Amino acid sequence: EAWKRVQEIDRGFADLFQIIRLEEPPVPELWRILLHETRRLESKTGCRFALDALPAVVELSRRYARDRVLPGSAAGFLERLASKHGGREIGRAVALADFSSATGLRLALCDDERPLSRDESVGAMRAELIGQEGALAALADRVCLAKAGLNDPGRPLGSLLLLGPTGVGKTQSAKALANFLFGDPAQLVRFDMNEFSSYGSAALLVGSFHEPEGLLTSAVRRSPHCVLLLDEIEKAHPDIHDLLLQVLGEGRLTDALGRTTDFTNAFVLLTSNLGVKEAGARLGFGAGAAAQPAAYGKAAERFFRPELFNRLDRVVPFETLSRENMRRIADLVVGEVFAREGLARRNCVLRVEPLAMEKVIDLGYDPQLGARALKRAVERQLTLPAAASLSELKPGAPALVQLLPAPGGVSVLVRELGNAGPRAGSAATLDLANPREALGRAALAARRLSAELEAKSPPSPVGASDYGYFMAKERVARLRERLDGLLKREESAAGA
Repeated sequence: EAWKRVQEIDRGFADLFQIIRLEEPPVPELWRILLHETRRLESKTGCRFALDALPAVVELSRRYARDRVLPGSAAGFLERLASKHGGREIGRAVALADFSSATGLRLALCDDERPLSRDESVGAMRAELIGQEGALAALADRVCLAKAGLNDPGRPLGSLLLLGPTGVGKTQSAKALANFLFGDPAQLVRFDMNEFSSYGSAALLVGSFHEPEGLLTSAVRRSPHCVLLLDEIEKAHPDIHDLLLQVLGEGRLTDALGRTTDFTNAFVLLTSNLGVKEAGARLGFGAGAAAQPAAYGKAAERFFRPELFNRLDRVVPFETLSRENMRRIADLVVGEVFAREGLARRNCVLRVEPLAMEKVIDLGYDPQLGARALKRAVERQLTLPAAASLSELKPGAPALVQLLPAPGGVSVLVRELGNAGPRAGSAATLDLANPREALGRAALAARRLSAELEAKSPPSPVGASDYGYFMAKERVARLRERLDGLLKREESAAGA
C-alpha cells in the first residue's frame, strides 16, 4: 500500500526502481531465522528464552497480528520481551502475560491451555446485561468461536446486528462484551451514526485528500483488539454501508493514504431500531411478544441491501424489559450513581428502603423507553436531592444517604457522619503520659487495620466503586509511616 502511494505521488520517480518482492519464508526457514534471533537477543540482553517461549510467540503473532507477516511480527515480539525481561528467563507464561498486557485481551482467550466455557461467558456478561438471554447467547457463541480459533480468519471475530426498541440494552451489550473480553469498557470503540448521515460522511471515517486521518480507520489501528459499536446504523449515509461491505466481508479497510486497517481482531456490533413500529402494531393486534423478533428481522432485511445483510453473522432481536428486569437494573443504576467521584470520595453510605426502591421503579417503568426512563427517575428522585444536601456539607465529610418512601414518591435524607466517642466502660484508652506506650499501641492498631484491608482487596478488574478502598488503604499507609517515625524519634530520645 505504501508503494502504491509513492506511485500515485510521483510515477516517474517510482519507475526508476526495480521491484524485488520478498515473500514469507517457508516454515523450516522461518524457524531457523527466529531461533537465530533468540540467540542474538539472549547474547545482547542476558535473558534466556525457554523452549516453550518461541512456539507461543509464533502462534500469537500468526493468530493476532494478521496485518503483519512472519518472521517480522514474531521478531518484534521477541525483541520487546528481551528488552523488558533482560537477565531473566522468558517462558510461555511470560510471553502470554506480555501479550495480554499489550493488547488488553484476557489471558483466558489468548491462552489455548486455559479453558473458557460458554456458561462462564454468559454468566459474566449477565451481571451487566439484564433480561436479554438471546443476546447473551449470541455474544457467548462468537466468543467461543474466537477462543477455539474456528472463526473465519479473513473476517471480524463477529458481526452482529442488534435490533430492538430504545433502552433495552443494545449499547449495554457492547459494553458488557468489552468488559468481559478486555476487563476495560474503554476498549469499546463507539460511533454514533446519527453524525454520519450526510453526503461525504464516509470520507470522515476513512479520510480524504485534505484530511487523510479517517476517524474509523485510525481508531481501529490504535486499538485493533476492540469491540466496534456502530450505533443506529440505519441512519448512516448509504456510502457508509458500502464501506461496511469491505469491513464485514474482508476484515479490512483502506484509508485515504492507502494504509490498510485490519478488522479481523475486532467484534463489530451494529444497533438499530428498525421494526419497532411494526412490532408494536402487531403486539397491539394480539399477536403476542413472539411476533416481535420476526418483525425486527423482516424490517432489517427490507432496509439493508442483500449483499450487506448476508455478511452479518447473526441478527439478534432484543426483548422488551419486564418489571422484574427493571428491579435488577435499578440496583445496577443506583450502584453506578454511588460509584461517581463526588459520592465515592466522601465515603458515603447508602441505605435504600425496599418500598422506596419499588416507588422509584414505578416512577421509571416505561416499556416503550426501557432502562433510560428508569435512569432518569433515579437521577430525579435520588441523585439531585442527594447533591443538594451534600453540597451544604463540609468537603470530604462522610455521610449517610437514605432513600425513604414518602407520599407521592420518595424522599432523600442525608446526614453527616462524625467520629464516635469512646465507648462507655471501655478499657482501650491510651495513656498519653507514657508517649512510647501510646505510640506503640497506635502503631500496632494501624498494622492490624492494614492487614484487614489487605484481606478485603477487591477482585480484578478494579472499578470505580473500589475508589473508597484504595483511598482508605493509602490513608492507613500514611498513618503507619507517621506513627513509625514518631515511635523511632521517641525511642531515640529515650536512649539519649
